[in-house]
Amino acid sequence: MRKLILLFAAAMVSMAAFAAERNAVCVTLNSGDKAYFLFDDKPELTFPDGSLQIATANKVDPAYFNIDDVSSVVFEEYSSVDKLKSTGIVVAYSAEGVAFHNIGINSRVSVADINGRIVASCVADESYSLSRASFNHGVYIVKINNYVIKITL
Repeated sequence: MRKLILLFAAAMVSMAAFAAERNAVCVTLNSGDKAYFLFDDKPELTFPDGSLQIATANKVDPAYFNIDDVSSVVFEEYSSVDKLKSTGIVVAYSAEGVAFHNIGINSRVSVADINGRIVASCVADESYSLSRASFNHGVYIVKINNYVIKITL
């Protein structure tokens, strides 16, 4: 039993060291859709109440996924959005807000508050941004075509 605990602890330490060098997380959903999250700081993953939470150490603007919808999570290193070679949606966090890149042409975007009220809706081409100046602090559900994510601003 002690060997098992030691082996588990060693694996967690090496995983933490590996993740510490990365500034992006790629989440692959069961549907095959991918989402990339870029952070100014190193990302952290936690699993509160059956969900996957992706945030930085200061817990600013976490993103949430239902854990049953996620097939894999990979820590990656990127210095800019331009270096991404993926066809997945890219979610970039900054001091100004949250930007969604690579969403496709004529994408239907809707943003709902935690009470389900639609607070923004549009058709966007390739990118869409949520500005902190335009939205109150709170939790929002963003739907881009069939892609849905819960974020905090």
